[in-house]
Amino acid sequence: MRKWAVRICVLLLTFVTGLFVSLVWKTDSYRCRRPSVNEQFVSRRAQPRFIETSSLLVSDHQIHWYRLPSSNDTQQITLSADFRSAHLSNEFFNSNLNGDFSTLIESGYRTTSTGRTPEPRGVIRFNDSGTVRIFWIDRGTFWFIQAPSLALARDFEQSEIVRSIVAETPTPAR
Repeated sequence: MRKWAVRICVLLLTFVTGLFVSLVWKTDSYRCRRPSVNEQFVSRRAQPRFIETSSLLVSDHQIHWYRLPSSNDTQQITLSADFRSAHLSNEFFNSNLNGDFSTLIESGYRTTSTGRTPEPRGVIRFNDSGTVRIFWIDRGTFWFIQAPSLALARDFEQSEIVRSIVAETPTPAR
């Protein structure tokens, strides 16, 4: 009887050890496994980089508000366009470039959404809030992105969201 009890204990101990090892092996291999392309696509779609919270679209301008998934601020990032006239766009650009309550970070040119001649672009930081504004003119339309940091504003500027909205916007009357 004693031999059978020892054999059963050894058998149970081997079985429990095997379960434990397989569980650890499965968990460890799952952590080390690289996600497939399909899984990466699904996870990106499930958690977008920028979430649109609201927008205002009227005949002569549009404003879109976005936030990061980790933020509760519904107006964390602003994308705005004014397409009343090319003349007004130049006035807005110059007033942002030479503002009294902001510091110019950079000024230069960017290639337009259609790849045509580079048009003016600037970056300022507001002295009172530290908020950053990237602004430019594309096909006669004045655009700006406003965000709490330069890195966030640049990330948003390079996003597909901005490229698609800028490409779909009508050219102002001259």
